[in-house]
Amino acid sequence: MQPTVMVLDDDEAVLRLVETALAEEGCTVVCGSTIGWARAALQSRHVDLCIVDLDLPDGSGLTLVEDLRQRAGTGIIILTGRTDEMDQVQGFELGADDYIAKPFRLRELRARVNAVLRRTQPTRIQTDNSVPAPDHRFGSYRVFLGARQVLDANGNEVALTPMEFDALVAFLHNPNAVLSRDQLMTAIRGRDWFSYDRSIDGLVSRLRAKLPAAEGQRPHIATIYGVGYCFRPVESG
Repeated sequence: MQPTVMVLDDDEAVLRLVETALAEEGCTVVCGSTIGWARAALQSRHVDLCIVDLDLPDGSGLTLVEDLRQRAGTGIIILTGRTDEMDQVQGFELGADDYIAKPFRLRELRARVNAVLRRTQPTRIQTDNSVPAPDHRFGSYRVFLGARQVLDANGNEVALTPMEFDALVAFLHNPNAVLSRDQLMTAIRGRDWFSYDRSIDGLVSRLRAKLPAAEGQRPHIATIYGVGYCFRPVESG
């Protein structure tokens, strides 16, 4: 199926440019210029990825990022002409998957879009009796790398954002090792970007809250003050 991408920007020229570029990539593209339009459109259609400008006629695009993060499986890319680095930090703290500054190159835009879609459009595990063996187990959780899915003890899916899942994978591949913030960000993003302590701390904090240990057990992710984080798997009983 063709992925559906929503583009939200108050610049008509940018909308047409992005629409044409992504349509050539095989995406179904819907465009709008206000938060109100986006919220109404999201009520009636599924969107795989939303590209959001921060400066919109009816408010900051960050408010829409907060709304979108509640929708499991929807990727978020912030596209903006703002140069304030704190906007980038806040965007990632709210759950954005990527951040592209204007002016941008179409080749970079296509690459970023495809990368986010690969992370947000996994092959889902069938909800029947043929669930495959997990790639990893820790505590009461089962992790399926191909499907990018985590199930809890009751078989319910734990809704993780793409960046949260990537952080979990980095921890799973380095059990009982202390990872610095820079090591985590390199594992998650796979490229150079602005790295902030507050940004990674917020990401790990959200991941820890979504994957609590059993009562009486130590947390799966420990903070090593002044150094980074350590993932400590707990064997299920």
